[in-house]
Amino acid sequence: MPIKAEQYFNVDSVEFIWIAKVKVAPLVSIHAKDELIDGKGNLVVKLLGLIKVANANGYEVDNGEITRFLAECTWFPSAFLNDYINWEAIDNSSAKATINHNGITASAIFHFNERGEVTKITAKRYREVNGKFALEDWEGQIVEYKSFNGIIIPNKVNVVWKLETGDFCYDKVEIVDIEYNQ
Repeated sequence: MPIKAEQYFNVDSVEFIWIAKVKVAPLVSIHAKDELIDGKGNLVVKLLGLIKVANANGYEVDNGEITRFLAECTWFPSAFLNDYINWEAIDNSSAKATINHNGITASAIFHFNERGEVTKITAKRYREVNGKFALEDWEGQIVEYKSFNGIIIPNKVNVVWKLETGDFCYDKVEIVDIEYNQ
């Protein structure tokens, strides 16, 4: 099922809002709002935009949203220069980025090709299963780059949980348009 979404970022204050809609059948849709505001993460899912079927928040969600923000800075490359992100080289083709925001620390490893492009992002991220959270291996696999407004960014990314039972690709993101504040 294709998801139509819009996302708004504030890289100065480490915030985003993601608003999505999925048509699951004629006249039936699911609406989702995923956000990180003032260091607090929240995901709300509603059937028909009215009936709440999920509402996730708390430390694990906050941490996961900060990790997501860090990974998605690839769409705003200058954000990586902010003081709130610390970099540590791992080897010639990877580096660890760490962000500490509102008392929560999240890290991700960025893997680069010979052209200096990010090819994948790996992290430990909280995943909820049956009402309980566990740290799992998480990965953003960059499939393609495209130029938007003269800035080359990843425009196709597969988002994958690396589980003991095998890989679970839960989203295939395609950026079709992006606008930057001036």
